Amino acid sequence: MKIRSLIRWGVLLLAGSVCFPALHAQEAPLAGDTYISPGSPAANFGAGTNLVIAPGNAGLVQFDLTTIPATSTIARAYLQMYINKAVSAGALHVAPITSAWTETGVSWNTQPAAGASIASTTVSTANTFLLVDVTSQVQTWLADPSSNFGLEITSDGSASVQLDSKENTLTSHPPALELAIVGPAGPTGPTGATGPTGPAGSAGTTGATGAVGAAGLAGPLGPTGLTGPTGPTGATGLNGAPGLAGALGPTGPTGPTGPMGAAGANGAAGLAGAQGPSGTSGPAGAAGPFGPTGPTGPVGVSGASGTNGPADNRFNMDTTLHGTYTIPDFDSYLYYLTNNPVGTSTACGGAVTITLPHSTVVGSGRMVIISPGNVPNSTTLQCPGVAVTAQSGDTLVPSGSNASAHPLVAISNGAGSWIIMNNDGR
Repeated sequence: MKIRSLIRWGVLLLAGSVCFPALHAQEAPLAGDTYISPGSPAANFGAGTNLVIAPGNAGLVQFDLTTIPATSTIARAYLQMYINKAVSAGALHVAPITSAWTETGVSWNTQPAAGASIASTTVSTANTFLLVDVTSQVQTWLADPSSNFGLEITSDGSASVQLDSKENTLTSHPPALELAIVGPAGPTGPTGATGPTGPAGSAGTTGATGAVGAAGLAGPLGPTGLTGPTGPTGATGLNGAPGLAGALGPTGPTGPTGPMGAAGANGAAGLAGAQGPSGTSGPAGAAGPFGPTGPTGPVGVSGASGTNGPADNRFNMDTTLHGTYTIPDFDSYLYYLTNNPVGTSTACGGAVTITLPHSTVVGSGRMVIISPGNVPNSTTLQCPGVAVTAQSGDTLVPSGSNASAHPLVAISNGAGSWIIMNNDGR
């Protein structure tokens, strides 16, 4: 797998698994590449299959950025180069070109002007990729497209190497400009066929229940609710006790005295009459007016502010090409590259072994992506370019799929196990 494919895959995977603004990968088209040499001052090497970078020589590369909006924010931009031959070790320097040139017309005698070095990288081994961070320069080109004349690659006086050009059909790794752009991704391509379902992984152990947090402060008293509807009329109550006798009225005037009649006999006392029936109850009186609303309670104190989130996005790739290597427990990198042996067209070159950090230290959900930095010379061999092992006390799930010719993904469950996935059909 080419390194640019890994970067694009890694960026999209990151954008889909973490709550950050969307990142999408894009590769800028290579517009021209060549080299110039004082040993052949009038010669043009635009059709050459290699860029020969040696003391005195200079490589020239230019990329087309016209398809990228000028308002784009570049999270990371890497110049990628492939060393197909290393004569002597040293450092390569990268500087912006500041005047026009053409691949088919430039020579040492007509070379363009160049600015100061903006980045450098060491070289020592053939059949390896180099990544140089040129993020700031690419953002400058997008802000002023007329300033994009490409990049110049020179030796520090010791390095002597050959890089693939776009005309190289043997190893076919021309210079590339890999971009991670903040913003909406392009339209989704058609859905591929569903692959076979892999075996279910073993269930992790249940973590201990965390302590119950302290109760929060009581909120302010809410407003008084609306008055409910009037209930049905209750049954008639018992008759109350008789009222007190009213006050004695004034004495009327004395009438004229009638003639004295004869005294009659006294009659017997009559019986008391029965009590008459009670009258019907009168209608209920109208409801009285609502009382005034009570005062609002005091506002509760504000809770403490949470900590600030991260200030920016990080495209955290470890660009060092590792041999046998143990990843530290608190390493913040997500991607790792290995300097595995290339091998021949008939035999594999072996695998580089990477030891994962402790699962119980890095926490559940930590993901590590490891990719072979070199590709095999054969298209028929399945060479294991990278293998992983676990720290003492940790296990790999499944235990037999820890070597791959392609990028390998390990996900921690935080409880002593790493779940392994690769592109070898496992």
